[in-house]
Amino acid sequence: MPGAADIPLRGAGRARGLLALALAASACGGATSRGTPSPGIDFTVKGVPYHLGTGAVVRSGTLLKLYLTDQPDTCFAVTFTPVGRMSSLEIDVAPPASGPSVATVAGGGVATVPAPGQAVATLRVSLQGTTLSSIDAAAGTVSWTVNADRSLTIDALDMTFAGTTDRVTASSQTIPPCPP
Repeated sequence: MPGAADIPLRGAGRARGLLALALAASACGGATSRGTPSPGIDFTVKGVPYHLGTGAVVRSGTLLKLYLTDQPDTCFAVTFTPVGRMSSLEIDVAPPASGPSVATVAGGGVATVPAPGQAVATLRVSLQGTTLSSIDAAAGTVSWTVNADRSLTIDALDMTFAGTTDRVTASSQTIPPCPP
């Protein structure tokens, strides 16, 4: 008995299938906006090594949500549920009302809404959308520049995590926006 994959699409069904495929493929922009901060961020927390090789920025109301992941396409990974394992660092930033684009990292993780001039962050490992482990940022700073193309450059990041002196530091990491 043939399965759905064995039935050729013709006419309008084929056009709808190709349109769905094209929309899915373009969900996070073209090949030049796949979210690759260069050269990526390597760090260790509680003995576990992390390599966050892609990133994306999403505007959510007044917040800037910065996502750094080990996935090939961060926009796709934070929009849909990855099938496998994913390491991610989510940094929610509430830009200050005026002055330089710098925020102080407050404790509480991304479950907490930061006040203007603050940021909160959570490092998470998940499998098929289920969180296996997470640790909240405890303290630090993040500074950034919003670029004309809506990408964001993390100018400097220095963050420690709850219950450890381990930290993540980075600079000059440009990440693209996810499409609206």
